[in-house]
Amino acid sequence: MIEAKTMLSMAKTLILPAIENYSTRIAAAAAAKKAVCPDLKLGYEMKVIERLSALMDEIVTYTEELQKAVEEEQHKRTGEEKANHVRDQVKEAMSRLRTPCDEAETIVAKTDWPMPTYADILLSTR
Repeated sequence: MIEAKTMLSMAKTLILPAIENYSTRIAAAAAAKKAVCPDLKLGYEMKVIERLSALMDEIVTYTEELQKAVEEEQHKRTGEEKANHVRDQVKEAMSRLRTPCDEAETIVAKTDWPMPTYADILLSTR
């Protein structure tokens, strides 16, 4: 369960704030551009903001689902019941939460992402 609790913490305290900060910066940049050139369409900025907002909604939904699954595990009596619950509920909820988090990582600027990206890990040479 430590993995699920860590994932919940990361989603709430690292990933969601990073997405919010980045999308806010994109929105501010779009507003500044629009102020200078009112006829701009800002297609890129709008698509990024819309997609990140949708991903944030998914992350919130899946975080709540995972939190519920973690809490339900405490009510299981036997080791077998707990193991089955983790396999069938917790692991699945973690997988659902991971999907929008992984996509957000590919959109948010590297400078705004709060942890090493997959590319950083794969390409690191120490």
